Amino acid sequence: MFIINWGYVTSRLDATSFRKISVFDSKIFKMCELDKLVAINPPVSFSKLADDDEISFIPMERIDENFGIVKAVETRKRVENKGFTKFQEGDLLWAKITPCMQNGKSAIAENLVNGFGCGSTEFFVIRQKTSNILIKYIHFILRDERILRNAQNFFGGSAGQQRVSKDFLRKLPIPVPPKAVQQQIINILDEAYETKRQKEQQSNDLLNRINSYLLEELGTTMPQEEENTLKSRVFFTDSKKVLGSRFDPKKYMHRYQKIFAAIENSPFDKKSLREIILYDVSGNWGLDETEIGIELVSCLTIRATEFDNKFNLNLENNRTKYRKYKPQVYEKIALSSNEILVEKSGGSEDQPVGRVAFVEKDMVENNNLAYSNFIHKLIVDESKVHSRYLFEYLRLMHNIKAIEVMQTQTNGIRNLIMREYFGQTVVVPDKNIQKRIADEASKMRMHAKKLETEADNIIKDAKAQIEKILLEGNL
Repeated sequence: MFIINWGYVTSRLDATSFRKISVFDSKIFKMCELDKLVAINPPVSFSKLADDDEISFIPMERIDENFGIVKAVETRKRVENKGFTKFQEGDLLWAKITPCMQNGKSAIAENLVNGFGCGSTEFFVIRQKTSNILIKYIHFILRDERILRNAQNFFGGSAGQQRVSKDFLRKLPIPVPPKAVQQQIINILDEAYETKRQKEQQSNDLLNRINSYLLEELGTTMPQEEENTLKSRVFFTDSKKVLGSRFDPKKYMHRYQKIFAAIENSPFDKKSLREIILYDVSGNWGLDETEIGIELVSCLTIRATEFDNKFNLNLENNRTKYRKYKPQVYEKIALSSNEILVEKSGGSEDQPVGRVAFVEKDMVENNNLAYSNFIHKLIVDESKVHSRYLFEYLRLMHNIKAIEVMQTQTNGIRNLIMREYFGQTVVVPDKNIQKRIADEASKMRMHAKKLETEADNIIKDAKAQIEKILLEGNL
């Protein structure tokens, strides 16, 4: 509950518009509403450019939410900017739509072709009004997790397409330290993010080492990546091989044929995936939160959004949902330790479907876990194969892109063809070799996770140091 002067109500009366936001309530530095410091969606003119001049193009997917930078810049002709958000060198792009906003998708537009760019209509464009404010400092403030959580109170629009109100940014109070202090804050952050980048690179190198280690142990050498030329894409195959089944050109391309030949050349036994699992089933929502007289089971529901690109389950994802199920439904989709989850639907051109994840013991000890209908669960026959070894093997198949020929794409969404996925060849060495591989891979994975945790802690420490500067003035 709060009281507001009637004179301040100049537009639609919405209680959220007048809710106080106080994350950095500094007693040392002057507090100022953001729209006094920056212009939000300022005008941008391309009038000095010819129609054929190139400008940068930044779609939403090119924003790295981890580091708050642009991963890669595309180019377009100046005349092709119609319908996109316009910006210029040095502007801050801040995602306003869910879930991009909560995930921290924002970045400063730098090194733009001809100094201008266009991009997603779901960006707010932010530009400093005065030389006394640094845009990198504003970027730090707007990437704070508490700011992002608070912004959800200012959502408007339909479910699934909600956007942050411009009023949230306009009325956001932030501390305004001297420019020298702003620069000090930026320096602290830059150093922390550089260290984080180095540690995460070490972590990625270690995870990639698991791939090469597994191939070495299996006596398998993968073919070199071919240059993407017309010659490499043209191939011939016997019509007898394609009659009576789905014709997918990728399946018969030389590169994929070489991958599967390399797997078959491993000196160890081989079985189809179907032969070494006891049970598999797709998830099912099975929601009925209104049924009377039935005590529903509340549990954390795993979806594709909980799969990260390092094949971990991220249960701290801010989109992870608790759902309620009838007991008989929960029994069917409950998760136990040592089970393997396969992402069977979703993906994109940049990220093929088919990622896998391993259900660790501590996950099910701390939560009731279930899984959605876009996930497939595998229970392994431990008498034939070590479950963690199979997880590492399936992870390898995804990383070497062998899974790409086991999927279809409809309306931009990729789906695994489960018949073909279960028919894939799995190299099955002696159980002692499997255990050695699984143990060694687990050690490397744990070390990689330790590096990632250290990287995250470096950023947390830097932010704590900055907060102390802003709130207490301790330089």
